[in-house]
Amino acid sequence: INTPKRGIGEKAQQELAKRARDSGVSLLEGARLIIKEGTFQKKASYELSVLITQIDNWRQDLSTNKATHYELAGIILDESGYTSMWQNDNSPTSPGRLENLKEFVKALEEFENVQGFLEHISLMMENDSEEGTEKISIMTLHASKGLEFSSVFLPGWEDGLFPSQRSLDETGQKGLEEERRLCYVGMTRARLHLYLCRALSRTQRGIQERQAESLFFGELPPDSVRRIEPDDPWGMSAADIIDVHPGQPVRHPRFGLGRVLRLGRRPQGATVTVDFVEFGPRTLPAAHASLEPTDGGGSVDF
Repeated sequence: INTPKRGIGEKAQQELAKRARDSGVSLLEGARLIIKEGTFQKKASYELSVLITQIDNWRQDLSTNKATHYELAGIILDESGYTSMWQNDNSPTSPGRLENLKEFVKALEEFENVQGFLEHISLMMENDSEEGTEKISIMTLHASKGLEFSSVFLPGWEDGLFPSQRSLDETGQKGLEEERRLCYVGMTRARLHLYLCRALSRTQRGIQERQAESLFFGELPPDSVRRIEPDDPWGMSAADIIDVHPGQPVRHPRFGLGRVLRLGRRPQGATVTVDFVEFGPRTLPAAHASLEPTDGGGSVDF
């Protein structure tokens, strides 16, 4: 509501929350009441009404199929002023945040709808919350400064992505040197094993395009590098990752009982599709499916 700044301070937000609670309505409907009653000062009331109008328009765009869910995400980021807020921010973290927003929209393209994306995120968070298991730390190159790990994976070594084409366009040679410095920072975080990874192809704006490798590969000492080229550009199959087969009854910690329909592969990785008794068919990432083979659950029919 106040990011980017709209002149709606903490006190006004508290007043809005109280008005919504007292009326038993959502914050959005509470905001409509606040505007109608003229409770806020003129500037805050105007900015709030603009935001409400934007939300209404975004909802209409989605409901009328004027925009896909991932197109709408980009529209919201731009029209809300969130993207320009970070473009105008001079802090060292702002370039990374802008790249994260681009990756967020790209990630949405891999799913049919927002629900599928959120289910995927939920599964990832479930695995993150498990105690007593080995963990993978995911961070930006900026955030990795001063840290060391036994093994480090640096993805995205592709032309236009690393080094960033935007950085090269905006600051030229200076930008290239900054990207090379970040490259050095990332590589020197590894104590034992360093893996530099690139995608053979990426889906961008709904189109899968082949990617050229980063120019930084050519700057590495050849005698210190061992290249590994996959036979299958989509990587490992689900059968290589998870010990289940089509027709097998399984149990999931969230979705419950189900039966495996098929094992598959997508550009984002191996998948397993399960027909759950209560939730119907769900396609899960094989590496994070958390499926437990079962005998069918007694009285449960499939």
